[in-house]
Amino acid sequence: LDIFESGDSLICMSYTVFDNDKTFYHLPIEQHTSAFINIYFDICEIERRKMQAIFDSGRYTLTQIDSIYKESQRNIINITTTYQNDADLGENEEKFQKWNLYVMKHLSIDNIKLLEESFKK
Repeated sequence: LDIFESGDSLICMSYTVFDNDKTFYHLPIEQHTSAFINIYFDICEIERRKMQAIFDSGRYTLTQIDSIYKESQRNIINITTTYQNDADLGENEEKFQKWNLYVMKHLSIDNIKLLEESFKK
């Protein structure tokens, strides 16, 4: 989250960042595990967009911005934990499809289809 002062307002710009140096995955990369990882980060992006929409909807103090940001971080932890438990690394097909549909609804990305196509190549 970047915060810029502009006149008497604070402008918030947020980003979903994949830090390759701090991120790891110890299981074999297979068709469903790749989609599982992509959906995980798409869920984070959905939550970031929700937070950004709040910032874009009004003027907030630094204290309010910090509170909104922390709430968003808690939401990300809660929803990604639920996703991980539901999808079981992509092994629970029904729940995995449900989360893929969630991403499709919010971002118009079908991770399962994209990765099925890339594995065919």
